[in-house]
Amino acid sequence: MDKNFFSAQSFTAEELEKLRKSAEKYLAISGKNREPEVKFHFTYMALIKIGIYLIAREGYRVKSRPGHHQMMIEELGELLKSEDVVNTVT
Repeated sequence: MDKNFFSAQSFTAEELEKLRKSAEKYLAISGKNREPEVKFHFTYMALIKIGIYLIAREGYRVKSRPGHHQMMIEELGELLKSEDVVNTVT
């Protein structure tokens, strides 16, 4: 992982659970709403929160800096072994 965007950090089971529940909350809000802009916003935020959760499970924290969303999505592609995700972002 790129050290400019990720730093090694241990997470407790409780911390990981909190991150997972946060992503689920955003997905639920998105699923209940019909307004396209609201759906997009909460779906995108759920994707980011899912990324934070999955990367945390690997023992890394995402650093907040310009470009960190793109790097997180690219890393998700790597974690999920999906070239489609990586090729879409880059």
